[in-house]
Parts: sequence; C-alpha cells; structure tokens
Amino acid sequence: MNEPYLKDICKNIGMYEEATEDLLRVLKTYDMSRYEDVFQKMLDRATMYEAAEELHEKVEPEEDGGYRCLLLYLAATGYTHERYRELGIGDDVFYNTMDAFREYVNTYKEANGTYGFAVTTWPVRHINCVLFQLGRLGFELYEYDEDVYEDGTCIIRKGDPTVSVHIPANGKLDHDLVVKAYADARAFFKKFFPAFGPRYFVCGSWLLDTRLRELLPEGANILKFQSDFKIYKLYEGAADPLTRVFGHAYDDLDRYTPRTTLEKNMIAYLKAGKPLGGGRGYFRY
Repeated sequence: MNEPYLKDICKNIGMYEEATEDLLRVLKTYDMSRYEDVFQKMLDRATMYEAAEELHEKVEPEEDGGYRCLLLYLAATGYTHERYRELGIGDDVFYNTMDAFREYVNTYKEANGTYGFAVTTWPVRHINCVLFQLGRLGFELYEYDEDVYEDGTCIIRKGDPTVSVHIPANGKLDHDLVVKAYADARAFFKKFFPAFGPRYFVCGSWLLDTRLRELLPEGANILKFQSDFKIYKLYEGAADPLTRVFGHAYDDLDRYTPRTTLEKNMIAYLKAGKPLGGGRGYFRY
C-alpha cells in the first residue's frame, strides 16, 4: 500500500473526499509491511476468516475511528485486484465489488454522524474473491450450511454449492434491477467459475422476514424481492432489522424518531410486542 494506490482505489470506488483525506493521514503513520502474512492468508479460503480475526486483534487496540482497519482492507484489495486479473474478471466488476467499502463508510456516518468504519470481518469475502457485486446485488460462492427439505425431500444438502444473494444498502431494491442481477450472476459464474455448479440461489436476510408483509404496502420492492424465494425458515431478533433501517439497535424503542412508513410501522409493531428478525430462502439457479 502506498499513497498513489490508496488515492486510486478511493477514486475508483467513489470514496468520500473527507474519508479519503483521513485515510491518507493514517497511512503516513502506519507500517503496513507487518501485515503481509495476514493479506496472504486472506486470499486462502481455508484461512480467510482466521486472517480477518488476526487483523482485528492486531489493529483494534490502535483504532482511529475504524480507519486503520479500513486501510488494511484497502491495502489487501491490491492482492485481490491481481487475482481478478488472473481470473480474467474486468475492472468494472472489481471496482463495483470494492464499492462495498464506500458503502460501509456511509453507513457508519449515518449511524454516528461522522465518517468512519465499523470493524467487521465481513469484507474478507470481497478480498478472497468469493463475493462479487453484479449490478444491484452481491453474489457469494457459498457451500450451504444446513440441509433444506421440500415436501419431505432434501433438495439442498449441507456443503452443497450454492450462490448466496446479498443486498447492499446502496439504493432502492428495484425489482427489474434485481432480476437483471440474477441473470448477470448466472452468466458470470458460468464464465469464471464453471466448476462450481450451484443448483440454487439462497439468501438469509432481514428482508426475507415474512412478517414485513404486515408493515409494507402491497407492491413494495421488499415484498417483490421476497416473492423470488421460497422462504423456509424465520428467525427472531430485532437487532438486525433495526440496525439496517435506523443504523442502531436500541432496547429502548422510544429512542427512535421514525420518519418513513416502514420505520413508523416497525416501531409500532415492536412496541406491540410482536417479533421481527429475518428469514432464509432459496430458488432454482
């Protein structure tokens, strides 16, 4: 990682000017060379999560609004870019995928009022080339973590190759764009990962909580997204939907100032003692 590369990656993912300046400031005071072993582990699927944890253990005592951790992830994107080139994947997909880091910075500001980065192991997927942003959605090469039954028949076995759908918080969930993203994903993985062989798209998200149907008007984009999936399981825990919608998960619901219809209905729903959480679903690849 050097100043020209940092400026280049920030420019190409549309990083905010103030955040870029802060990252450049941190870069001048930080020795990146001692993380070379961690970067290499991030590129190995067998060690990528271990590497992310190791990175956080090293950097958290020195946190600077999360920028040091973000800087390390951005440094690792240099190795990722080389992997993309080896695979023949274009820069358009690379920068679209790495845009996640700009999204994280924006989410942090919405929640805290200033730019920063919430320390998380999640972006190791982007670094390791198992998750790609293709249009409106992200798609991850994912060996599924449980058996799924349909009418008494196991249709997805634990460990089966699937493509996990992720929904970045970077705009409206326009269903035409969602459908196009599914088609783009099929073409992309057929071209670049032909041996993977998934049979299902899968998703686990607060957006697949069927209880949201009580909070949203008919025809809402979230409900259209739900209709793509056969939702086979719900789970409870309001922290995720509250964090996704408001930026923070408070136990005291009176701390929220809901503005949109969804926000108002969500708070009223939870105050009435009704549960929210998320759902898991699938549909044929």
